[in-house]
Amino acid sequence: MKIITKIVLAFTLVALSGCIGPSGGPGAAPNSTALMEDLLKASGNITSYKFESSKMSTAEVLNLTEGYALEDRLSYQLRESGEISIAKNVSQSMLRVSQERSRRSEKYRNLSMSASREYYIINNTRYEKNNGNWTRLFMPYPEYELLRENRLYLQLDILNRSTAEVIGSERVDGTDCWKVKVSPENSTIRAAVIALEVSDVLGLPAQILLAMFNTTELERNSSIDWTAWISQEDNRLVKREGTVRTSITPEVLGISSPAVRFLININVDESMRFSAYDRPLEIELPDEARSAVMLIPVANISGVSNG
Repeated sequence: MKIITKIVLAFTLVALSGCIGPSGGPGAAPNSTALMEDLLKASGNITSYKFESSKMSTAEVLNLTEGYALEDRLSYQLRESGEISIAKNVSQSMLRVSQERSRRSEKYRNLSMSASREYYIINNTRYEKNNGNWTRLFMPYPEYELLRENRLYLQLDILNRSTAEVIGSERVDGTDCWKVKVSPENSTIRAAVIALEVSDVLGLPAQILLAMFNTTELERNSSIDWTAWISQEDNRLVKREGTVRTSITPEVLGISSPAVRFLININVDESMRFSAYDRPLEIELPDEARSAVMLIPVANISGVSNG
């Protein structure tokens, strides 16, 4: 598969299906395919929601040229909370996200760090606070930025590209839910999921990793265990938890040199919750953000790509 096709699969959200299949009787576990169609249909016109997520990634780096010598242990933790209001007129959409991040390296102590970040998208401007300092960035295409930031639609896109099996029911945050085991439908989608999940701990953008992956080798060295909880009342996504296990080798990254021998064992545990669907949200921009320095992207008139 061409590299550009892989990249598009990782970052492009598909149009949600509008069809709906028959469900079971009252109290009966629904047909898995019908439940996923119900989920997509119910989520197609969402105007607002809140989310919380936590992600813990660890990587063990082994040097195979010297036996199984441990080179380093890396860890990355990310906690997020936010809310998004999605208007038909994109210029009236709003987003707020707060992040707490930490990175740690056992070998390089100076790489141990923690940071917080807060950002907003209001109209066609992105306001961001890093290390206590605010900046403003003019966005000529706010609809693209909102699409990238839409956590729910990214989850729905992956679920839409997966097989599902209803394995029971549970109550989550006071909501009766169907518990669904989820499995990405093919090796290309699984590679995209793995790239997204391990990019933080490896310090490389997911699209770069995906372009490098040999999906056949990756398939042999990876597992994805995902579960989704879907509201029995309104077919909305309430929670999604997942574990990704993978081993990155030179062969996975397309490196054929016999002199390069390493193994990176990566574990990722993630949990996401969604709530407050279609409720009015008051996303208020802090006063100090309004007076931040405005950054305007420089137009590329040479015709040469900057990225």
